[in-house]
Amino acid sequence: MKEYFAEKETVLREYNSSENGLTADEAKSRLDTNGKNKLAQGKRKLCFTNF
Repeated sequence: MKEYFAEKETVLREYNSSENGLTADEAKSRLDTNGKNKLAQGKRKLCFTNF
């Protein structure tokens, strides 16, 4: 789904959320299920490696 094209109510329903956000219980449940919202660290490219 392209959330930026959808109606607000549709997106909230799709993600089982509300305008007030998630309850503490729901947030803990999603954290336990999905883990932290963290990107994997990539390999850093140093500027002097080009030479």
